[in-house]
Amino acid sequence: MGTASAPAGWPTGSDRIKQDYVYAIAVVSSLFAILFARYVARYMQAYITWVQAGRLLSKQFPSPPSDSLIMGHAPSMQSPRNHRWLSDIHKQLGPLIYIRLAHNHCVLITDPNLLPRIFDRALYPPTSNVLDRPVDEMIKIIDLMTSDSGHSNLLTAKTGSQLWRLVRKGVAPAFNPQNIRQGFVYVLEADYQLIEVLKGIGPERAVDMDDAAQRTSLEVIGRVGFGKTFGCLESLDHPAEGDAFKMVAVGLEEVAKRLSNPLRAYMPWNEEVRKGDRAMKSFQHLIRTLLKEVKARGLPSEDDPTIAGHLLRLRDQSGQPLSDDALHAEFSVMFIAGTDTTGHTIANTLYLISQHPDADRKIAEELDSLDLLVTRTRRAPRQLQYADLSRMPYLSGAIRESMRMMAVVGSGVGRVAKQEMQLGPYTIPKGTILWAPIQAIHSSPALWDQPDAFIPERWMEDDAEFWKPSNASAADTAKANDAEAVRGRRYLPFGDGMRSCVGQSLAKMNYTATVALLLSHFSFRLADRMGGPEGVQAAEVSRIAVAPRNGMWLHAVPRA
Repeated sequence: MGTASAPAGWPTGSDRIKQDYVYAIAVVSSLFAILFARYVARYMQAYITWVQAGRLLSKQFPSPPSDSLIMGHAPSMQSPRNHRWLSDIHKQLGPLIYIRLAHNHCVLITDPNLLPRIFDRALYPPTSNVLDRPVDEMIKIIDLMTSDSGHSNLLTAKTGSQLWRLVRKGVAPAFNPQNIRQGFVYVLEADYQLIEVLKGIGPERAVDMDDAAQRTSLEVIGRVGFGKTFGCLESLDHPAEGDAFKMVAVGLEEVAKRLSNPLRAYMPWNEEVRKGDRAMKSFQHLIRTLLKEVKARGLPSEDDPTIAGHLLRLRDQSGQPLSDDALHAEFSVMFIAGTDTTGHTIANTLYLISQHPDADRKIAEELDSLDLLVTRTRRAPRQLQYADLSRMPYLSGAIRESMRMMAVVGSGVGRVAKQEMQLGPYTIPKGTILWAPIQAIHSSPALWDQPDAFIPERWMEDDAEFWKPSNASAADTAKANDAEAVRGRRYLPFGDGMRSCVGQSLAKMNYTATVALLLSHFSFRLADRMGGPEGVQAAEVSRIAVAPRNGMWLHAVPRA
């Protein structure tokens, strides 16, 4: 019996294969076309929403001239002195300004009536669904510096997240009054060691007091934070702890630039970018080594007061300790915060006092009244006591005035609107970054009398850190029925609210004691190499923290 053949006109086997192939291509092409169309539609919708948000913001707020059609105002924010640029545009345009950093819409705010909303009222569940740190796009870049695995930390973790709450609550006891008093002993040890070094150097040779102050701060955070002595005050002529300060300075400067231009991460041909990457890796290796050293001691006892001890004792909801990656990130933040910002504050204060002889004289008189000043008849004054820190109102005012005029976190802090929200009478679109530029707030003529003048006496007034409306009309405008709005803060060196600096009590004790002891033994003179006050300001560079690019060089002149 023969094989039946296909009727005439029917497709053969090879034809059917070809048709199936064509059909498959058609189906796949259709699917790709649908997916592509949906992607384009979604992209176009996002783009339209983005454009509309920019138009809404530009209608509500003034804006400085844009630097670039594509990058917007990002080039200005990449400037080493962006904190001063932010201050200048606020003086020109007022308390609310719209800028665009590439694709990020940003509203700059110096109005003290609106700042509490940014810092306090919308930062903890259930309202953290409205405002939170701009973690996903911007602040996470900081993790490049503090972690070799990209792990978040107390600074970058989302508000109210399990990690943030665990670490914030867990390390807070390290800064209780008892531990701060213990830390005061370490401050005295470091400061007296520095004083002897400065005596040996003499008044003719200029000293980088920014580096010297960071060294004392490193010794203090070494003891308080990690139970370790770094030995970096034996000489000021050798790099401290593997040149840690240079690593931090170079690494943080690159991080600051990437915050306003994330594309720098994809520029390996740029030598500056490569230098920043090398500094970050070196710092990460330093902290990994420190972590191994601390863990090699074993599980810390319950009475270990160090920050590391508190971190190593933490347990999450499942009873697990922090991973090494998490500990590495937290160690990094504590190391930087404990040395970088405190050291710059001390150096800035000594510089400003050196430029104001009347302030130096009043501080000397205050120290003399407490028998703390070196004089011709008192070569060995009594040792500074913890209780003395609250007995020096003028010196404290000078430090606060220094932190106002030269804000270490000068560029400021930001939050992101996670949904459309109202900020006073203004509508803020979803995704907008709300930014509080600290230097601009601290130098606003609308908030301060003579903002460019160094006036420690202004801090003798009660509640000097709060803005006070100058007349009834202003009070009405500020909604005087809202006490929190009327008493909005105008002084924010440590931030405010739930995310304010957790270690500020240690920092305050450290810089107050150090400035007092240094000024009890020396007066300071600005070195010629700094180029006068104009040169000092021109050398400022914003590396997350604002610092003098090549140091703060001063002559330490003995009091007697």
